[in-house]
Amino acid sequence: MHTVTQILVVGGTHGNELTGVRTVEQWPQLLARMDNSQIEFTTLMANPEAVKQRVRFVEDDLNRQFSANALSETRTSLEAKRAQTLYQQFGQNSDTQPDLVIDIHNTTSNMGSTLILIDRNPFNQALARYIHHKLPTCNLLLEDDQNYSDHPYLCSLGKYGVMIEMGAQPQGVCRADIFADSMELFDSIVAFASLWNEQRLTDLPKASVYQFIENISFPLDNNDRVSAMIHPNLQDADFCSLGKGQPIFTKFDGNDLQW
Repeated sequence: MHTVTQILVVGGTHGNELTGVRTVEQWPQLLARMDNSQIEFTTLMANPEAVKQRVRFVEDDLNRQFSANALSETRTSLEAKRAQTLYQQFGQNSDTQPDLVIDIHNTTSNMGSTLILIDRNPFNQALARYIHHKLPTCNLLLEDDQNYSDHPYLCSLGKYGVMIEMGAQPQGVCRADIFADSMELFDSIVAFASLWNEQRLTDLPKASVYQFIENISFPLDNNDRVSAMIHPNLQDADFCSLGKGQPIFTKFDGNDLQW
């Protein structure tokens, strides 16, 4: 069992998602309000050029560059080079690999406060139960469709890695309510890590976890242009059940497409 004594706090993996950006920028003030002497924190502005330009990425999505295959390839984009640098600094073969990476993201999707886990190891299973107990309205999303080392996400640099995904927030905006919710989830993860280290976690009931199954692409017309929108009944209804026959797209000609 890995204890968690070093946490890497990441923002700016996507340069226009400002909750994480502001967390890293304002970290001294945020750290001062925390009462945790067991854990050492390091911060990382993952893609400073994208942050400077206020864009998601400059050439390639940085959060798709950390799989074993991607890291082994010779590529020249700014983000591919940045991923190689970060892997050398924080990856599994480095002397400074963090015990836990917390990568903070935003989305324009109405998914509220969401904790994304990319492995079902005992740490993550216990963390999911703890967060469900402490923050019952927080969504838990498991993306374990591939091995941990095959994940392209930056958080896989750590021995453990999770993502905080907060929405809905416009790109290039930092909302106070979203930021506060993010810090509440962040603080709960850190509190869990302390309990994990001390082996003081009580038996917590099981938690319902959403699991990634597949991506569904927008319909295209004969000219490969998007020919439909999310159906109004489904728009902004993240993490709701979807039944067979329910409309998922409404086409520009007025017809609906069903699930």
